[in-house]
Amino acid sequence: MGGVLTVGVQTLPNLDPAKAHDGPSLLAVTAIHAGLYRTMKNGRPGLQLLREVPRALKGGNGKRWRCKLRKGLHFHNGKLIKARDVRDSLERLVNTPHRWLRRFMQVTVIDTETFVIELSHAIALRELAHLLATPALSVLSRN
Repeated sequence: MGGVLTVGVQTLPNLDPAKAHDGPSLLAVTAIHAGLYRTMKNGRPGLQLLREVPRALKGGNGKRWRCKLRKGLHFHNGKLIKARDVRDSLERLVNTPHRWLRRFMQVTVIDTETFVIELSHAIALRELAHLLATPALSVLSRN
């Protein structure tokens, strides 16, 4: 990672992942913010902040997924990225165009690196990966 990205746009894009919905804003958001997954060049989702592929919980029927963050990841301000940041980033979507995501999923923090995603209906791992690559689900620092 690293380097410089130069993008020419006519208007300043919205850099808030929860409010970005136009092309320039989505491009800027994906360049600046990190998510649990990211869309790779081949169009498939690839792990970004997650240490490993989410695991379906027994008895969850494809609705409950255990996730672990990679160790030692920090925001630009030096603050350690924690599971509660994932939960808080999802909860802030309530009053945005992406509020459907908040109604669709809940995040329960287990410890600083582990959280459980609970969905309103069952989906396969591949669908979950695509969902978690949504730029609106970028993880932001609480401050």
